Amino acid sequence: MFTSLTFILEHSNNTIKKSSLDACVVAKQIAVQNNLTFNAVLIGNTGIDIIPLNKMGIDRLFHLVPKDYVEQTPFGARNGIIKVLADKQLNLIASAHTAFNSELAGYLSIAKDADIITNCFDVHINENSISASRHVFAGRFKETLQTSKSNVILTLRATKGEIPHYENKMQYEQHIIESSAEKCKIIETKHFDKIVDIADANILIVGGKGMQSAANFNLLEELASLLNASVGASRDVVDAGWRPQYEQVGQTGKTVSPAIYVACGVSGAVQHIAGMRNSRIIIAINKDETAPIFRVAHYGIIGDAIEVLPRLIKELRNNL
Repeated sequence: MFTSLTFILEHSNNTIKKSSLDACVVAKQIAVQNNLTFNAVLIGNTGIDIIPLNKMGIDRLFHLVPKDYVEQTPFGARNGIIKVLADKQLNLIASAHTAFNSELAGYLSIAKDADIITNCFDVHINENSISASRHVFAGRFKETLQTSKSNVILTLRATKGEIPHYENKMQYEQHIIESSAEKCKIIETKHFDKIVDIADANILIVGGKGMQSAANFNLLEELASLLNASVGASRDVVDAGWRPQYEQVGQTGKTVSPAIYVACGVSGAVQHIAGMRNSRIIIAINKDETAPIFRVAHYGIIGDAIEVLPRLIKELRNNL
């Protein structure tokens, strides 16, 4: 039914996003399991660092460079990607499950008359159909969807893990494309050095209402600086105005899958767990030993985060 799998890469500041690389690992595994050629599509200028892609097991990289490059929106990126998919007869497409790619998938679906399965995992391909699962109702249930369409788009839920090193040589193709006339344009982008997308964090320190006040998040900032980590927050913390919305983890925030996830004073509502359950190692600090967060944690500390964190910080300062 399919002979190849094509992964759409996402970048920022001339660097492939970590969330995109994590999902690319999943896509490569699907390609290997089903004996598919593994392609990737990258749209952007020639200054993007593609060196990390050399070990991802990509057989062919299609680099689409607009003649008059401006920062891409999903609407603006669609025509170049649609053209290469049509020219190369590529009909199974995947990407990381992000806001950018979810919007882009809608445009590609219309152009290719394709079915979309979003935020999915556990993908199976057979002779006549493709199936994939995803969590629904805040992670309480898992549903499996199946399609027999000849064109399929998947947005993949990444699972954090080691990135394998594949030895095959990546074939690079650069294609100059016409810039799309956009109805919606990015007119200015401001980058703040201290703001890191929590979806790209390798270590994530997350605070909940158990931190008791906005001022106590200084403890999380201090711990994060020692571990080269990022700081996140639960929804109730964001709703209280203690932390900005871009730090929110959960069903209505961002889905994350860091190598280490430290939950401090987070109770672990199902909506929160739905956004972080794929973290590789989960450490929970909570004074309530019955808190749901302990059900998914690999390691737990029963204690008040306000009292535990200063002791933890002191030990790290003495031993790092």
